[in-house]
Amino acid sequence: MKRCLLVRWAKLAALMVLIVICAAAGISTADADSTAGQIQKTVIDAKGDTWEIDVTYGEDAKIPDGAELNAEEILPDDEEYQDYYERSLEKVGESDPEHVKKAASDYARIFNIEIWADDQKIEPAADVTVNIRLLDAPEEKEATPQVVHFAEDGAELMELETNAGNNEEEIQFATDEFSVYSVIYTVDFSYEVDGKAYGFTMQ
Repeated sequence: MKRCLLVRWAKLAALMVLIVICAAAGISTADADSTAGQIQKTVIDAKGDTWEIDVTYGEDAKIPDGAELNAEEILPDDEEYQDYYERSLEKVGESDPEHVKKAASDYARIFNIEIWADDQKIEPAADVTVNIRLLDAPEEKEATPQVVHFAEDGAELMELETNAGNNEEEIQFATDEFSVYSVIYTVDFSYEVDGKAYGFTMQ
């Protein structure tokens, strides 16, 4: 009986220590439990730019220990690149069809991003958070990143949260499926001729 009481008191003391540590760090115990792990990959693309990609997930994603994040750039010389690129422009254009598209591949990167465990590709059982950081962001201050995901049922434009600073730009989105993602930077221009306004977006 005394031993059981001691075990219970030890568990309670451990819980109290966890609560104190979380409170000091400014997080809740729910936050502490919600993040089970993170996997990362660094990619240096064909232009020499460095991209850091990481995936943060909770226990509900059921990603096993030892899982790895794989990310490979699909290059302009690759057979499938042009198809992904053109479909990306089409999907981005749907959000603003009045813009005329002028292609410039320097503003597009296409990656095949996957999670692997035990020599096979796996998918998370719940949404995970993907962060993509471009360490040398485009110099154009008006450049706006867009991410297109090529899912099994077609291309989809991702809802993003972005944060730029110190020559870095971070793109964040949630997903439960990994495959090909394109990162497109759009730059808007406008001009006027004979009193009529025109505009186009450069990717």
